[in-house]
Amino acid sequence: MTRLQTALNIKPGEWRPVVTLLTYYFFVQAIPLLMRSARSAYFLDTYDNAQEILPLIMLTIPFLGLLVVAVLNRLARSIKLVPLVVVTSAIFAGSLLLVEQALARGVNTKATVVFLYGWADVISTLVAVQFWLIAGLIFDTRQAKRLFSIIGIGGTLGSIIIGLIATPLVSQFGANALLFMTAVLLVVCLVMAIRSRPYIKDTSPKKGEPAQASPKGKLFDNYLVTIAIVVGITLMAAAILEYQFQIVTKSEIKGQDDLATFFNLFYVAVGLLALLMRLFVVNRILTNGGVLASLLSLPIILMIGAVGMLISPFISGELVNMAPLFIAALLTKGGDQIVRYTVYDTATELVWVPIEPQRKIRAKPVVNGVISSMFKGMAAVLMFLFVQANLDFSYVGAILLVLTVFWIPAVFIIRKGYVDQLLTSIQKRQLKLEDLTLDIRDNTIVENIRQLLRSQDERDQAFGLELIQELDLRPWHQDLRALFDSGDIHIKQNILQLAADLPTIVSDTELMKLIYTNSGLTDEAILMAARRKIPGLVPLLERYLDDPSPETRAAAAKGTLVMQQGPLEKARETLEKMLREPDTKLNTLALNMLVDMPKEFPRDLMRQYLHRNTTHVVKLSLAVAQQLQSSDNGLAIADIAYNLRRPRTALLARQVLKNYPDQEVINVLLSLAADRTSDRTLRIGIISTLRDYPEQAVINFLIKILDDEDIGIYSTAVNTLLDIARQGRLPHEAIQILRHQMFRMAQFLYRRFQTQYFLRDSSDKFLLMDLIDEDIHRATPALLKLTVMNDPETPIETVIYNIEHNANMGNVLEFLDNIFTKEERTVITPLFENIDLEERCLRGYRHFENMPRKLDDELRAYIHSNDTWRSVIALDYAIRHQRIDLLQNLNWKELLRSRTRKDMVTRHLAENGAVLRSLRTFPIQLFPENTRIMSMYSTLEKTILLKHVELFQSIPARDISHLAQIAREVEIRAGERLFEEGEPGDDMYVISEGQIRIHNREGVEIAVLEKGYVLGEMAILDREPRSASATATADSILLKINRTEFFELMASRIEIMEGIIQMLTSRLRNTLNLTQTNIPR
Repeated sequence: MTRLQTALNIKPGEWRPVVTLLTYYFFVQAIPLLMRSARSAYFLDTYDNAQEILPLIMLTIPFLGLLVVAVLNRLARSIKLVPLVVVTSAIFAGSLLLVEQALARGVNTKATVVFLYGWADVISTLVAVQFWLIAGLIFDTRQAKRLFSIIGIGGTLGSIIIGLIATPLVSQFGANALLFMTAVLLVVCLVMAIRSRPYIKDTSPKKGEPAQASPKGKLFDNYLVTIAIVVGITLMAAAILEYQFQIVTKSEIKGQDDLATFFNLFYVAVGLLALLMRLFVVNRILTNGGVLASLLSLPIILMIGAVGMLISPFISGELVNMAPLFIAALLTKGGDQIVRYTVYDTATELVWVPIEPQRKIRAKPVVNGVISSMFKGMAAVLMFLFVQANLDFSYVGAILLVLTVFWIPAVFIIRKGYVDQLLTSIQKRQLKLEDLTLDIRDNTIVENIRQLLRSQDERDQAFGLELIQELDLRPWHQDLRALFDSGDIHIKQNILQLAADLPTIVSDTELMKLIYTNSGLTDEAILMAARRKIPGLVPLLERYLDDPSPETRAAAAKGTLVMQQGPLEKARETLEKMLREPDTKLNTLALNMLVDMPKEFPRDLMRQYLHRNTTHVVKLSLAVAQQLQSSDNGLAIADIAYNLRRPRTALLARQVLKNYPDQEVINVLLSLAADRTSDRTLRIGIISTLRDYPEQAVINFLIKILDDEDIGIYSTAVNTLLDIARQGRLPHEAIQILRHQMFRMAQFLYRRFQTQYFLRDSSDKFLLMDLIDEDIHRATPALLKLTVMNDPETPIETVIYNIEHNANMGNVLEFLDNIFTKEERTVITPLFENIDLEERCLRGYRHFENMPRKLDDELRAYIHSNDTWRSVIALDYAIRHQRIDLLQNLNWKELLRSRTRKDMVTRHLAENGAVLRSLRTFPIQLFPENTRIMSMYSTLEKTILLKHVELFQSIPARDISHLAQIAREVEIRAGERLFEEGEPGDDMYVISEGQIRIHNREGVEIAVLEKGYVLGEMAILDREPRSASATATADSILLKINRTEFFELMASRIEIMEGIIQMLTSRLRNTLNLTQTNIPR
């Protein structure tokens, strides 16, 4: 069974649903075969003037279909899909038994035959529609592309086997046996629908998510309209071809039983050919040609057949002993049956899969039932006119050619819509706050904000004030006036800032009163009064320049400068003194005053301030520099570029650089980024900034640094190149070079997966595996972005998000398949498919020659890397696992020039140096015998311990190693108190050894924590006092992390901050889900 699953490319967990659906489709596809054979035999035998009556009968089928679909849609409102299938199958089976009895007894035979002709069409269509709806709810798009053709084998086998069984039954019992047999198959389908129920995916909202409302908007978008048109044209062509085939066949073959036998043998023959198509052709066409080639297959076949029909009158029938038109119709009908029910049928069902389930359940019966019947009705009208005009049936070819003129362009539209639909299905719904606009002419909005301002909840009041910051405040003057009288001091401060130029809200008299009384709002009132230039303010400002409060002195100094009256020099001296004080608080006060008065900032301090380590001071300094011309700020470009190294200052630094000539900026930035001795974070910040300068020299530089082994620098360069491509500035030659880089990055990922495979049975590999995972995590977005350089508007970031979160992978992979070339699909797609590691590595060896053959090949490259963290991790692993052959051939003198590597080797020598001492190439003389180890744990050991803490689990070990360097070891004896309830929470602790008891003041035990648990992480994040006490119950060793050092590290390393935010968000989501679960219904 496993070999068969492998041969058919069926993944684990798919076997049972595939077998169930294959069996189900076996009977589904047999039903139209039996129905067509039965209705054709009855109809052609009952009516001598069949060619005149048939178009009229076909014209009535859409109305019958409309009636049935309307009833089913009403039932669908209260019945789920599978129960609905059960009900309809039972009704269909019962109706056929009644028809069979009526025909057997000769009850109104002609009317019954006419009803059967239309009813057979309705049953065949709806049974197939319901089957594919169930299949679409079981498999995603990627699975559907792989498995629908396998499931289709069941339908092909059903046509063959049931057709072979039906032929002797007709000979023995007549055409009535076909109706009875169809009724039996409908009952079997009913059972199979019930059997498939457990495999249907639950599309209901998860806990914590709002229930999705039933869609009430427009059901049919452009994509569905085009699908409906293609389905309609397909069935219209099929109906016309069916009509011609039956009439031409009747002219060649006489008698009811002979006709029934011929039709059965014909459908068995095409069924066998279709089976061969399913087994050997369909998957190849879907994989290599995709949806487009599959959907084009049928119109191309019919075009060829149409040409054959048109030339048939010019071919002598004596050459083949049959009418040439009959041969052309037979071959065209055969091609239609073989292609339509294999590759084309699979593709038309595949384009439905990305559509959301509820919308699909509503739309598919309408398209395949109602709209398809309408197109069949159009075919009937056309055939009726055709007969009335007494045209030769060879001209049916002309009709088919006209249909393909509309058909083929529609297929191209569907292909584009299919890709767009895949993208839509994998996109996250986001509310873009920047797109939120408030219209003060909307009474509802005005009233809602008024309610917020009048609320007794300070949070509502603050939110209301935030909403109206950029709006005309006239609608809320009275509300703001009342809130200023009643609100707390923080609310009043916000209102003062909003109403700076609006005396109707806060009058000049009130401002002066606030200043005179030296209230808590004095500083804000001074600034607002100066802005209004209120008479009599200057003497007050002069008095407040000597106020003991630095905040008030700063406000008075700025007020004086704004007024341009009074002691201006004293005001300047006040602010300058604050700027020159070694006190960050005073520096910040002065900077806040000077942000909108940049010319008052002392030029000799500008460079010094831009090189400060305090982020908010640097940001304010950059804000001042931004408002000065480059010739007026006394700064070099390198001074500003220095602040590109920090994410929180980079944006402002980029804006300041805009004040300088582009070419000068480019020259400096390229020089700094090319210097490999420059700070790594600075190089990354500069490379990111180069997107603002899409010149050829910049593009050439970015392509050149793609040879850098640092994956962080590589990824940033790719991001910048994609931004330049989206500006339309990336030349064709560069895109071709980046295509080569794309395959290079694919090889990089295959090498990482191969290294994982080498390590699969290894122990003590935690940090090395984390390093590889980090490489994969960073390289994946870079690779995917490289794939869209030739079509940069592709929203590849959405695809990356879903791959990183392993979400909607079926649709994601199908989307990639449709935007990749054949070569890209072959090489890149396996990197993201759900295949085992060994298979993925084999794909890598198949595509690339330079792949590692053993673990030492990769370890050697890691050890000699310029990346110190990578080198230390690999060397530590090699020593621990005694990789003697590798260690013997290392360039130890070069490696030990790095202090970090030497410290790590020193620890190994102290703990167990036998391996290193046995190496003849190891320079043991560099390590004195009395070398002491100053700490109990190495940085690597601390990193491993911290990596297992929930708070840091999503952060790469490389970044945690910086946290490990600030973690101090603390020893505590049994019974000793670690901290008391109510104490300030200035530190967090991670238990390395021992046991800590958590309890309240009364001694009631809350928990007992052991190795790997963390204490006090929330206290250092929210600055609240300790909520419980902690006492050691055994001698313990803990790692202590100080709040100040922790926050400084977070400010400088954005990855740590992102990881902690991710963890806290996850905790909040889980809490909300739990809360919602426990809400009484």
